[in-house]
Amino acid sequence: MPAKKKKKGQIVGWVARVRKGDVNKSELCDTKNQALELEAQWKKEAEQSANRTTPSVLEWLTHYLEHCQKQYTEKTFGEKKECAAIAYHHIGKDKEVDTVTPGDALNALQKVADKRSGHAANKVRKNLIAAWNWGQKYLEGFPTANPFSQVDRFRERKYSKYVPPMEDVQAVLDIMPEDDQKMLLCYLHTGARRDEIFRLRWEDIDFANSKLTLWTRKRKSGSWEPDTIPMTSALRDALLNKRANSNGTGLVFTWSGRKYKYRRHWLEYWCGLANVPKFNFHSIRHLTASWLDAHNVPLTTIQAILRHKSATTTAKYLHELRGVQADLDSVFEGKKDGKVLNIK
Repeated sequence: MPAKKKKKGQIVGWVARVRKGDVNKSELCDTKNQALELEAQWKKEAEQSANRTTPSVLEWLTHYLEHCQKQYTEKTFGEKKECAAIAYHHIGKDKEVDTVTPGDALNALQKVADKRSGHAANKVRKNLIAAWNWGQKYLEGFPTANPFSQVDRFRERKYSKYVPPMEDVQAVLDIMPEDDQKMLLCYLHTGARRDEIFRLRWEDIDFANSKLTLWTRKRKSGSWEPDTIPMTSALRDALLNKRANSNGTGLVFTWSGRKYKYRRHWLEYWCGLANVPKFNFHSIRHLTASWLDAHNVPLTTIQAILRHKSATTTAKYLHELRGVQADLDSVFEGKKDGKVLNIK
């Protein structure tokens, strides 16, 4: 029953209150009749919730996000959380998943496409397909038909990725301080992703065998996995020089003793000083691939170096790395075309 809400002895409203099953709600209403109607509505919802056999959109995505928070990086989790919020808003938190139709999915994704872009809508579509597939696998009473996969991909404008010419990278290296030179050389000579060099530790470097190990979570399982790749002689010498000026333990590159997280404006800043078009970390990764390709390094070897396949596919290509050392040295130390990108 509604309860009177008094202030200074005067009735200022009626509090509707229901505690039943999963429903625990209260709200101040102007009249007793309004409070009674609201309580009746909440009780009906509680009965429907108790009788239903499939989860709601809120329950489905809450369980999925709890899984993702443990499984994926902070960046990936943030992307999935944003996609879940779109589903909450445009489909409805309380809607049961077995009543979500392809039309509901299209409506939600179309709003993203209209407000942002077809590319953004396709990213949301991809994440919600994965979330639905997870629900099918792990949640009881989950429907098999995936409404998001039934929505066609949206048209999107493809942009070619900017790959800087090697001369521009050399111009940046020429004006960088020594420690920054070595970090940029690491990216160029390994094709590493941004965070892989940020988390590179001295114990990951095998100077005796000219190899280093990069750790990645870019795998379907989301687990941290090591990838060992060869070092060029130039990179090995640069890192030996850096180790001689450090204690040789912990992270190789740090900012005031701490791990770098983004370094968003680092390359942008030096590109500006060198008066060359701006490039970023991933541009260097593309440059490494294109430079190896231009020097006739086999495609399977390039794929193994970049490690952009699943763990199974990467393992398939790792055997190619035995012969890569000579290829890498001949490319980056200029044994074919003149010396390129060696630290002065």
